[in-house]
Amino acid sequence: MDLSLLARTMGVWAGISGMTIADRYNLRVLDAFEKALDQIDAQQREPDGEEQDLLANALAYMICANYRFARVELRKLARPGRSPQAIGEPPRSSQQPYTMSMLRRGHLRLGAFV
Repeated sequence: MDLSLLARTMGVWAGISGMTIADRYNLRVLDAFEKALDQIDAQQREPDGEEQDLLANALAYMICANYRFARVELRKLARPGRSPQAIGEPPRSSQQPYTMSMLRRGHLRLGAFV
């Protein structure tokens, strides 16, 4: 995450020294979201149905400034023993799937407000 962008949006011009504990927690959650997207990107695939739901929920919680709930969703995504569905298998829900580009766009927009 670009800390200078974060500093500009928060009105802090000298690094992260003016951040509160809550701001730092929120930044860590936002970073965990970005790492989850990077991990899926590294596998050169779109998120499966469960990943779509968890990432979309985490993004929605962060948009509502509810970073603790977003962290819970991200922890579900990273739990051991959870393996992605086979590539090409359709998502579980009948909704339009959340693509990596949609999730990245939401992440970038959210980063401007933290």
